[in-house]
Amino acid sequence: MKAFRSYITELFDEPFTFVKEAGVSSKRYSYTGAKGGILEVLFNRYPTEETIIVSFDVDGDTGIRAEGDGARVFASVMDAFKRFMDKKSDRPKYFKFSASKQDFDRTLQQDRATSRSRVYAAMIKRFAPQYGYKLIANEEDHFENMFVLERIKAKRGSA
Repeated sequence: MKAFRSYITELFDEPFTFVKEAGVSSKRYSYTGAKGGILEVLFNRYPTEETIIVSFDVDGDTGIRAEGDGARVFASVMDAFKRFMDKKSDRPKYFKFSASKQDFDRTLQQDRATSRSRVYAAMIKRFAPQYGYKLIANEEDHFENMFVLERIKAKRGSA
């Protein structure tokens, strides 16, 4: 029997087909295969800080799509994050991203609560340390959770 941890890892092993990377200080990674259109993962440099704001959408839609490909969407977001980090020699001090607590469900034609915050929290716990980051803030209001990751300072004497 497989350990639960291996199921979580496998969940992020099948991203959509990577198409292209664009941008200089800010990056956009595009993927085909998502139901509903092109998946774009954006890494925007915050103008006054050493901060990257991360967002993603499928053809401009950030809501619940109920297309059955959510795991592959998140796998593609993780793939874009890896691509971004692999090319950065000057890694940003902070990453920020938010998770909406409610989205408009096109299938049900109404707002509904999301579990996106829990998914993001699980992804942070699992993957952030591998890239040298830790969660320093999970600011919550009525509409969203704002997550802030900080680069872990290297210990003295380590390379």
